[in-house]
Amino acid sequence: MPKVSVLLPVYNASSYILECVESVLNQTFKDFELILINDGSQDNSLEVISKIADKEKKIKLLNNNQNLGLISTLNKGISIASGQYIVRLDADDICLPNRLKKQVDFMDNKRSIGIAGSWIRFFGSQSHTLKLPQHNEFIKARLLFKPPIIHPSVIFRTEIFSKYSLSYNRNNLHAEDYGLWVDAFNYVEFANIPEALLRFRISDGSITNIARKDKESYYNVHKLIHEKMFSLLGLTSITEEDYEIHNFIACGNSMIDKKICIEQVLQWLNKIYNINLQTLLFKNKALSYSLTLSLFSTLKVYTRKELVEQLRHINKLNFYWLTPGFITLLRQRL
Repeated sequence: MPKVSVLLPVYNASSYILECVESVLNQTFKDFELILINDGSQDNSLEVISKIADKEKKIKLLNNNQNLGLISTLNKGISIASGQYIVRLDADDICLPNRLKKQVDFMDNKRSIGIAGSWIRFFGSQSHTLKLPQHNEFIKARLLFKPPIIHPSVIFRTEIFSKYSLSYNRNNLHAEDYGLWVDAFNYVEFANIPEALLRFRISDGSITNIARKDKESYYNVHKLIHEKMFSLLGLTSITEEDYEIHNFIACGNSMIDKKICIEQVLQWLNKIYNINLQTLLFKNKALSYSLTLSLFSTLKVYTRKELVEQLRHINKLNFYWLTPGFITLLRQRL
């Protein structure tokens, strides 16, 4: 039985899949199986991966006769994974050679962690390293707004799926990872390894970019996920306007076609902070970090003129969660 099952769904990825698979086969850590699932590709992806599988005993090749979609394909892969750990990967991304070694060592040494990602290095239409919060309490606080763990960078303990009845939810189309992190919130601890272990391809054809073009669907899926987070926090009686404000903070105008008043943004973030003072779901330091980061990201949507006009009417002393570095960052923006 292998230590690691690498789960790699494939759909119309013939241009990239060979490089991706080779990045797995060339890992310095060798105790793994590679589960390749062709999800009814219409290009020659199946032909490409079949040739590789014929030569490589580590590969388990499955073929969906029709396209089942990513969520069903992932759940299928989990059901046949035999490793102690499951590592996720997308067909257009590339693992750095020591990815498995680093992640396995990390999980072996951090037995309280159930799900761990890593930093990633973008390539394609962008080129930079994305750094993410490392520790459980900060990751969980960021889940209020967005997924702070990159899906194809993740390693799971396989046992968490059966132990806690976890799976990818079909209702979370194009946000299946975010939904899973929230479903796992009460059961596992999270982490991000502070090192780029994955090269993440950015292109107009990526699932996330395609999904964001359908704003209504994207909004509704995130609304369902945010509802779960609000329930965990103890935040009730949420109005549609509240959801609009929250989604605007989480995703800017990629989902909302209007700019929300900055005062409304601040009032909503303040409400979250005050509710948490009662329910204590998050540590104050972690929540303050998450709220401040979300606010600063949101302010980038506004012009300098809009910021000056709106912020001068607001008494910042009422917002106790603002971290000390925020004013410095704001001055840089202005």
